Amino acid sequence: MKRVHREWVVFDGQEHELAPGVWYSNRKQRRGRLDQEQVEALRELGVTWAAGA
Repeated sequence: MKRVHREWVVFDGQEHELAPGVWYSNRKQRRGRLDQEQVEALRELGVTWAAGA
């Protein structure tokens, strides 16, 4: 996933720009600070690095 990729979503009638690549990269870099619920959610999505978090 590229960090520069942008997605636009509509939430509560307003358009928001999201950067999922930045979010993903930040989670991976800070994996030691994720709580168990967050790690499990990433594992369920098939995120391979979350298995060792």
